[in-house]
This record gives sequence, structure tokens and C-alpha cells, in this order.
Amino acid sequence: MRELVIRLDPQTAERLSRVSIPGRESAEEIALEAILERLDELESAPVAIKRLQDIQDGLVQTLPHDQAMRDIGLED
Repeated sequence: MRELVIRLDPQTAERLSRVSIPGRESAEEIALEAILERLDELESAPVAIKRLQDIQDGLVQTLPHDQAMRDIGLED
């Protein structure tokens, strides 16, 4: 595994220290989870943009929420 060194401003370092739980969830684990979540967001963005463009271009039809819920059997 590669090592990554980051510098945190004092406020962020304090927040990270406050939420970490010794023996359960270290500051490093919290930081890694945050990085992984952000990477997922960044990797998903182009797909979401393409889907939005397809809708705007009329290539894909959308359904109202109520109709979609009925179609999958989850109507209220």
C-alpha cells in the first residue's frame, strides 16, 4: 500500500481527532473512507452528466416518480 502524507489545518485536525475512536476507527481510516467516497463521486460524475445530456437531447424518456413507483410495485 502506498503512503500519502497530507497537511491539515488546525481546525480540520481537531475535528478529525474528535471523531476518531481509539481502537475502533482511527483518523487514518476516517480519512481513507472520505477519500474513497470522493473518488466514487468523481468517477460517477461523467456518467451522470452523460445521462442528463441524453435526457435533455430527448434520447431517453423519464417517468414521474409516482409512475415509476407503481411500475416497480412500490406505490403508496
